[in-house]
Parts: sequence; C-alpha cells; structure tokens
Amino acid sequence: MPSEHYLKYKEGIKKRTKDWRKRNPEKVKEIRKRYREKHKDQINASHRNWRKRNPEKVKAFPSNNPEKQRKYRARLKEKIFKLLGGECSNPFNLPHPDWCNDWRCLQIDHINGNGKKEIGSFQSYGGYQRFVLEQIMNGSKDYQLLCANCNWIKGRRG
Repeated sequence: MPSEHYLKYKEGIKKRTKDWRKRNPEKVKEIRKRYREKHKDQINASHRNWRKRNPEKVKAFPSNNPEKQRKYRARLKEKIFKLLGGECSNPFNLPHPDWCNDWRCLQIDHINGNGKKEIGSFQSYGGYQRFVLEQIMNGSKDYQLLCANCNWIKGRRG
C-alpha cells in the first residue's frame, strides 16, 4: 500500500518524475536496459503467456504472417524501383532485350560496393529495404537498378 506521503503528493511526484525522464533519456534507457537484463526470464514468460492468451492478435502481426510480409516487401520494392527509374542503368552499354527491364530481373545495386555488408547489418530484408527507400528519398545517389546480367558482370569486374 502506498505511503501517506506519496498519496498526499502523488501529482507533484509524478510530474517531477516525468520531467526527470525527459531531461535524462540516456539514464532512463540504461535503467530500463539493466531491468530487462535482470528480469529477462520473467519478461519472456510474461510475453509467452500473453501470446498464448491472444493467438488471434499474434496472427495479425505481419511478422507472423508470411503473406503480409511478402506483400509488404513487394510494395517497398516497387517504391524503390520507381524512384530509381524502373529500368536497368546499363553501365556497360550492353544491348538489352525488352524482358531485361521486367521487375523480376531487376536488382538494387550499391554503386560503391559494400552491398553484402550493408544487407548483413539488418535483421530482416524488409528492414534493409526500408533503409534503402529512406536513403533514396533523402537524396542518396548510392543505389542504382541493374538487371541480373549487368549486376553479375559488375560483381565479377570489380
């Protein structure tokens, strides 16, 4: 049961606490991190219990629905392709048949390399695609569209 002092000054205490959290976000982050580390098993058990009690909500999450994930990634890819021109940049001036600019043949290329390293820094490909879309929308010129043939040649030429 809360103390008499707390009950009497509850609103002021809440306001000071809220103000302190706003002024010290790094300390709050560290405190929360230590709490999560200390109570990891308890938190995981609580999450498991919630998932057992709410299976319909769990299924609604895109991360648990492969079809929603696929559609979401396809929409991201479509936006990226539109922003990058929708066709192969053709850096080698190769003759391209019409099918070469079919979206199924196009790939996102990192102009300066390091694509594999960049992709590997994300937990999911959808997260990587969101990052690329954000970079392109912010004016980045580090990406281009290549057909699979041009991308293969570029990767082998260095």
